[in-house]
Amino acid sequence: TAVTYEGLLAVADNNRIEPVVHKQFSKEQMEHFSKVQREKAKKPVALDEQAAEECRKVLTAFFEEMTAWEQFVEQVGFENNEVEPRIMVIWEKYVSEKPRAGYRPLGLSISHSGTYFGEQFIDAEQITKNKLYIYTREKNTGFDRRFLMKRVGEDWMIDAVQERLDGWQRTGL
Repeated sequence: TAVTYEGLLAVADNNRIEPVVHKQFSKEQMEHFSKVQREKAKKPVALDEQAAEECRKVLTAFFEEMTAWEQFVEQVGFENNEVEPRIMVIWEKYVSEKPRAGYRPLGLSISHSGTYFGEQFIDAEQITKNKLYIYTREKNTGFDRRFLMKRVGEDWMIDAVQERLDGWQRTGL
């Protein structure tokens, strides 16, 4: 069934709709639809732009340090004595989430190009005064993530990450 772009936007308030597009809509139209869909799903809490910017800075630093750590591991291998202490330093600095079995830092894994190398910030959502979601998209694959950021004392830390697969699903950092 042919659907117009206006028709697609009319159903944007249903966050379960994930169109399968075969050249019917442009990439820009689909990005706009995704943004409208996210906006309609948000809770009506005003975004603290300063807090969102602080969270983006924390995530940028985390992405850079994780990419450097993954490059280090690729050079020296997982057996090197420095691998685990280095990731634990990163975790203590940026992550408030408790380590979980099977995920970093306990379950060591790397991505050869860097897990967060191509992340681009696309949106932010204020949950409460001390919690925000920062939305990212991997520039090469279009893969979406959202990071739950939590204020711990005066600092913002990563509390959890979710990937958009069949809806948002929790995953490990």
